[in-house]
Amino acid sequence: MIADTTFLVDSYNEQVRRLVGPASQFLRTHRTQPLMTTVITAGEFAAGFADAQHARNFLGRWRILNLQPEIAYTAAQIDRELTEAGGRLGENDNWIAGFARYLNQPLISRDQAFDRVHRLRRLDY
Repeated sequence: MIADTTFLVDSYNEQVRRLVGPASQFLRTHRTQPLMTTVITAGEFAAGFADAQHARNFLGRWRILNLQPEIAYTAAQIDRELTEAGGRLGENDNWIAGFARYLNQPLISRDQAFDRVHRLRRLDY
């Protein structure tokens, strides 16, 4: 499973506020699954902090997937498909979708725009 930025932000906010919300409940339910996110998501997440060390501390328990050429080609294919269908994802979401589809991993996200990507399974929380 690959987490998108919204999931990381929700998970972080629940942790900081010591809340049991939908993100932490999802993590509990799937505790045997490896925690993965993308380098794109890590960058988006870290942009919300004045000090990147805070983001690094939180992301330390996550496996951060790095960009590979085949992921780039998959993201390009997704962009072509969605352009032909008349609606694209945002640039970063397109990269994140490329990771999930290439690695055949479900994407943890509330963003229903990912549902338009063929051969990508979105896990809501």
